[in-house]
Amino acid sequence: MPSQHRHLQPANAPPASVSAPAVNASSRLAELLEIVKQEFDAVSTDGALIKGQRDEYELKLAAQISEINALRQNFFDLKTTHQDIIQRYEEEITRLRRELDARGSLPSHAAQQSPHPAPAPPAVATHLPPVGPILPGAPLVATGGAAPNVGRAPQGLFGGMMAPGSGGGASAASPTAGAERAGEGAYGGAYGNGAGAGGHPPPGPAPGEHPSKRMRADDGQAYGGHTKGSVPPTSTSTHPSPYGSHAQPKALPPSTSGSYGAGSPVASQAVPAGYMPNPPASLQQAQAQAPGSPTADGGANVFDFSDPDSLPREYKKEGSDWIAMFNPNSRRVLDVSLVHNLVHESVVCCVRFSQDGKFLATGCNRTAQIYDTKTGAKTCVLVDENVASKGDLYIRSVCFSHDGKYLATGAEDKQIRIWDIAKRRIRTLFTGHKQEIYSLDFSRDGRFVASGSGDKTARLWDLENNNCMFTFNIEDVIIGENGPIDSGVTSVAISPDGRLIAAGSLDTKVRVWDAKTGQQLERLMGHKDSVYSVAFSPDGKTLVSGSLDKTLRLWDLGGTVSALQGGNPPVVKNEQNGEKTGHATCLTTFVGHKDYVLSVAVSPDGAWIVSGSKDRGVQFWDPRTSQPQLMLQGHKNSVISIDLSPRGVLLATGSGDYHARVWSYTTE
Repeated sequence: MPSQHRHLQPANAPPASVSAPAVNASSRLAELLEIVKQEFDAVSTDGALIKGQRDEYELKLAAQISEINALRQNFFDLKTTHQDIIQRYEEEITRLRRELDARGSLPSHAAQQSPHPAPAPPAVATHLPPVGPILPGAPLVATGGAAPNVGRAPQGLFGGMMAPGSGGGASAASPTAGAERAGEGAYGGAYGNGAGAGGHPPPGPAPGEHPSKRMRADDGQAYGGHTKGSVPPTSTSTHPSPYGSHAQPKALPPSTSGSYGAGSPVASQAVPAGYMPNPPASLQQAQAQAPGSPTADGGANVFDFSDPDSLPREYKKEGSDWIAMFNPNSRRVLDVSLVHNLVHESVVCCVRFSQDGKFLATGCNRTAQIYDTKTGAKTCVLVDENVASKGDLYIRSVCFSHDGKYLATGAEDKQIRIWDIAKRRIRTLFTGHKQEIYSLDFSRDGRFVASGSGDKTARLWDLENNNCMFTFNIEDVIIGENGPIDSGVTSVAISPDGRLIAAGSLDTKVRVWDAKTGQQLERLMGHKDSVYSVAFSPDGKTLVSGSLDKTLRLWDLGGTVSALQGGNPPVVKNEQNGEKTGHATCLTTFVGHKDYVLSVAVSPDGAWIVSGSKDRGVQFWDPRTSQPQLMLQGHKNSVISIDLSPRGVLLATGSGDYHARVWSYTTE
């Protein structure tokens, strides 16, 4: 048998069975690589798709940006055209005014030929019908329709408040309830000229009527009664009031030709450029005195800011659409600048800072709005959704609680709403006033709110118990040449210590009550026309009042406060033959505004008194010298409301030109 030999493997050779796994591993690797390749291809495809979509979106975005730029350019072109029109109107009005000033007055034969004769001067004051007046914050425009015939100051209560000379003059429809009611004169005249049917100025207002009623009829006048970019109308038309039928307004102190704010929604009656109605009889003597001459009641000499061109360059500071003019007769110690321009959709009836100065509240048609004073951003809009959407409802007054948690608003519907700002809902609703709410003020402790109304009362409300603590009635009746004078309350203020409540009234008086007992302490007499605004000094020992007689007065309440603290409050009696009442005296009269003084404020350090007027100007006054430090102009219509931040530095202004502005004022 042949021998068999076994083949021996090399000592270091792998086993024969290892070759199969090696093949499997290689195959698996190839599969994984294929999967990765497929995934990569899928991602690449998706990336290409996304890139295509991105390119498409970028093309669309570029097209939209191009369209927006075109619209923006069109807007700027329209704005430039609009500003040119305004400038031409203002130049023409300035020329005509200078011509009138040079002539002194129109010759009798010229007046007879004039298609727009000036109305005869009215008496000092008269009784208003039961329907209350509209306060200095009253709106100037109504939804659709020309201004109703509201009396001498051609614009009705709010309409009359509209500023003079910004564009000639069509007047816009009156937006406030009761703009055509009696009493429209007070604010109506405060806003400037309007026109009655046929383009003629309406008959003069009965003195004592509330200008806020006239303010609204002048809505469109800041821009010549026309909307942006439009041409002022040359014909007139009359439309029914959107507020229903009420007694026709009586005459009111006259107003100078005016114009309403930017964006006025309606155009109506035309008024001749430069038209200036005659002043009421009660004001003729005061108006006859030049601004630079002493007043009959001791007002100091003041500088006339009416001609900016005559001022040296160093006494002027100009912005893009505003100018500050400094008194060359006083040492310049202030500087002012525009911080924010806040555009609204209607007349800005009121402005108010929070106690910490971080926020500003404004009141307009149907809404109260809150802005951040640092950024100018709108942080909150408060609107009562339970109120019927039909018609207008202007917020006449706003006021923050001391802690900034609540905002009180007063409106034409006679109700006071206390809003929880964080929750944006009504915390408390106070009712009881019989007519519109014109003014509100919170006490420093946040417990009480004072209110003033056209129903001839001021009231003090308790937020803890949700009731009315006191009703301060104006019970004395003042008889004017035409009968009882209306005494609707236009403005209220609570003293810093919460002890005193002051109120300005249509009957030309300022009254002061004891907030603890409800007793009337003072009846301050001296103004020749309705008082529209009052404000306490930081120490509560002086009080400032602003009036339709174009002046401010500074009252010394030191004797009143001392007597009150000593347990011997002054006794107020009805006036008999000019009998003096109480302890208060008038320290000085500030003369210089060319038209109604609609709002006053005192700086937190007491160093400055500030006033806003129908003449579109804001003046800073030195209470120590009675001299104006500067005149600030930027609004295109009456400055209806002003406020100074409790923290200093900031000034807020609200106007019939649909703008609120925040300014800075600093010591140089």
